[in-house]
Amino acid sequence: MIILTTTASAQEVKIVPRNLAADSVEITDESTNVTTTHAITPSVDRYFLVFNLTLSLLEGRKYTIKVLDGVEEVYLGSIFCTDQAADNYTINKNTYTENPTNNEFIIL
Repeated sequence: MIILTTTASAQEVKIVPRNLAADSVEITDESTNVTTTHAITPSVDRYFLVFNLTLSLLEGRKYTIKVLDGVEEVYLGSIFCTDQAADNYTINKNTYTENPTNNEFIIL
C-alpha cells in the first residue's frame, strides 16, 4: 500500500511493476468510484519505477492506483491518504480496547 498525504505539491511514488515502462496512471477514489488519469514520465531505479504525482486527495480515503503502459496494465495497487506520520500511524488512534481473558492453562 502506498501512503500519500493531502498536500497539493508533487509526491514521489515508487513501485515494482511487471515491466519497467509506463506512460499513464489511473487513480480511482474507492468511496465515489471516480477515476482520474494522469500522464507520467517515470525513471527507473533498479527494480523500481519512480514518478511524481500531483493529486488532490482527501484525508482518510483509499484509492486504487493502476499504472499503464499504453493499454497494458503494469501495476495495480492501493493508496491510502493520511497526514499522520506513516511510522506511527494506527487505524485505532487514541482508542484502546482490553479484551477480558482468564489466561489459565495446564502444562503436563
